[in-house]
Amino acid sequence: SFHAGQAEEMILFHCPQIRSAQISRTVPNAVDIALTDDKAVYYADIYGDLAVLSSGLRVLGFTDAETAEADGLTRLVLPAVSGSVAGRVISFTQERDLRYVRSVLSAAEGSSLFAEGRIDRIDVSDEHNVKVICDGMYILKLGDEKECDLKLRMAYKTIDSNSFDREIPASIDLSDFSRTVEASVRYDMRLIVD
Repeated sequence: SFHAGQAEEMILFHCPQIRSAQISRTVPNAVDIALTDDKAVYYADIYGDLAVLSSGLRVLGFTDAETAEADGLTRLVLPAVSGSVAGRVISFTQERDLRYVRSVLSAAEGSSLFAEGRIDRIDVSDEHNVKVICDGMYILKLGDEKECDLKLRMAYKTIDSNSFDREIPASIDLSDFSRTVEASVRYDMRLIVD
């Protein structure tokens, strides 16, 4: 005898790679367990440990930088974290941080830059100064989370335009965004992205 809800929670806690578990009983004495795995999307330095995170910011395990990059994971720079337990969503010292971080990540994941694997790092450590490193040489300054999806679309169009010099590192400022303003691009031969 067992409670299905408790068993599902235990599976999720002990198997961080599992996103959901559904247990159902079938008559007369069988149990069906349906599992859905979670996909590693990000990695982040949390107090010296590199945590592997799902798109929902669930900790799936821990890794090293070399393995994370080889696996094609995007690096996150997060605001202050208060807890990171494998199998659970990370918790921030300020509860409101989770909302804006998820908002920015949702916009990033929906962008063409992310779909093409061009986003290397997303810095959401300051909610008013969000930055994205793209192609290892472009800093996209998004400012706050507002209209992040439009800012990323504009950045994609800017980088892929024929007039954009793809050989020189650049900083693209989209922080003062409105539909009538163009992105400002500053080429910088000494741009350091890490």
